[in-house]
Amino acid sequence: MKKTALLVLLSFVCGHLLLIFTWYDHRLLRHLYSFGALAAGYVYFRNVQSKQLRAAFVGLTVAFFLILLVIYVLVGEIPILKLKPPGVES
Repeated sequence: MKKTALLVLLSFVCGHLLLIFTWYDHRLLRHLYSFGALAAGYVYFRNVQSKQLRAAFVGLTVAFFLILLVIYVLVGEIPILKLKPPGVES
């Protein structure tokens, strides 16, 4: 149960940080979001030794990234940050 919760939580966080990284224009903050995703992956890989769970982490991160991408494009922005998709006029 603990490993599953950690898998879902850190995959969601990592997918969300990668999505913000792809949308954000400010150079320094982009690097901070990228570093946050890297740190989430490091925390997960440090705590889990199973190759299957590590592969599930990568797959679930990509799935969360794509699902959140579709949702936020349909909504028109990332609500918390009021961040619009690239190429959309403010």
